Amino acid sequence: LLGVAARGEYDLQQHAKASGESLEYQVPGQKRKFVPHVIEPSLGIDRLFLALLCSAYDEDEIDGDKRSLLRFHPCVAPITCAIFPLLKNKPPLV
Repeated sequence: LLGVAARGEYDLQQHAKASGESLEYQVPGQKRKFVPHVIEPSLGIDRLFLALLCSAYDEDEIDGDKRSLLRFHPCVAPITCAIFPLLKNKPPLV
């Protein structure tokens, strides 16, 4: 769910070249300077929603007939509901 891009020092070096400013960091009490590495975490609602749908997806078999359904955890879907096909549209079901 969480993407982590280890960008290294590339982004800051390119920004320093374009802006003309030094982005080096000097450790206090030392002469050593370096450009920090960048770690870019990424988290989005689309990934969370996809994970929710994937975890709820289930396949069931009744009398040899397979069906696909979503079984949400009660904390995610506290209200029970069902959607049934219209019987008038399918004469064999009436």
